[in-house]
Amino acid sequence: MPRDADFLSPRDLLINDNFCLKLASFKQLANVIVRTENLPRDDDSLRQKTGFWESGYQILYSYLNPIAQQFWTVQNVALSLNETYNYTDTVCQKVLDLCDRAPDDYDKIFTDLEALRKDPDNATLRKKVLQEVNDRHSEVKSLRDQATIWSRDLHSYSMDAGDCETAVRDLAIPFQGSALRDRLVEDDAPDNLQDDLDALGNVKVSVERGALPDLKRCDLTRRHDAEPAGWIQHGGRYGRFAGGGAEDVRECDTY
Repeated sequence: MPRDADFLSPRDLLINDNFCLKLASFKQLANVIVRTENLPRDDDSLRQKTGFWESGYQILYSYLNPIAQQFWTVQNVALSLNETYNYTDTVCQKVLDLCDRAPDDYDKIFTDLEALRKDPDNATLRKKVLQEVNDRHSEVKSLRDQATIWSRDLHSYSMDAGDCETAVRDLAIPFQGSALRDRLVEDDAPDNLQDDLDALGNVKVSVERGALPDLKRCDLTRRHDAEPAGWIQHGGRYGRFAGGGAEDVRECDTY
């Protein structure tokens, strides 16, 4: 994540100076996960789910098997999305906790910085300020690392879901016309034909259920660099960390 020498937190945790998530996109993600839970994952489960007899399934095997394989991929992507979706709560709770403690944390820092400005040779006080800043900085860095992993994974799995959408739609194309129906009529056992024709229609339903929305358009993890705060205000006092780290406290001034 980019840093600014005059900014006390990772900038791309913020959008318009706020940590925020797009609710509509997360609702869509949740719906995707639910929709894929009962998809068939192999030839046997796809055949049973749609109602094909073995003879009819074998006649259309070259069209049905790729769907079964793609459904397996879809479910794995949905599982990964689900794990990352659930981890969102961990990241958000960390953000809320840091925000909740910020007034007290920064009040101590600024109070001690003011005291250090008046008593610059006080080594004990300087050590205390360094520790306070380092503790806060470490927590922000931990949040940054957590958010980076979460954002990266969510973005990656969203792209995978978009690829699944394209693949499933491509596999569904042959089922839109009458060519596969004609093959069943020509080659299938008479006693199985009607059931297999019905199953052919069920495949269309399964494919529609297995088609993931294009999550690439959801923009779940789009980043916008917020304007760097530079100077921060705290209770009428202003200050900045010249190098952004605890080692630079000695360079800080308050105004």
